[in-house]
Amino acid sequence: MFLQYNNCWRKWEAYCQTSSLSPYTASPDNVMSYFLHRGLGLSGTYTILSAISHYCRREGNVSPCDDPRIRMYMRGLKRKQSLQPVKRAKPITLSILRRLVETLAHDDSLVTWRTVWRLFISFSCFLRWDDVCRLQVKNIRVSHECKT
Repeated sequence: MFLQYNNCWRKWEAYCQTSSLSPYTASPDNVMSYFLHRGLGLSGTYTILSAISHYCRREGNVSPCDDPRIRMYMRGLKRKQSLQPVKRAKPITLSILRRLVETLAHDDSLVTWRTVWRLFISFSCFLRWDDVCRLQVKNIRVSHECKT
């Protein structure tokens, strides 16, 4: 997470420099202007908000992100995002599965094999990748019974 904060902070600093602002003492209006300039969704905006707050507080300054207008903007962004229809990805095809497994087959790491396992589960159960990634152990039941 620190790398994300650092990346967001560098972009915020660059924006402030082009706008002749101090990144540590910018006003809430400046932060709002930056949010609108970036045009990010909820998750990206939360990350930027957290990064700016972190670095401002670390320097002993009051975070401009604590302003009620910023909180109102975030509530509006959250509401806007909740109204948008969810775009589901298409299920994986056999040709995509083959290419992925061929690409990943050369790596023996646990993460790679876990990914390959998820790919096979998603394909054999007609699931989307996001459905498989949300699977937890409590969602899986293994039975030795064979029902016909």
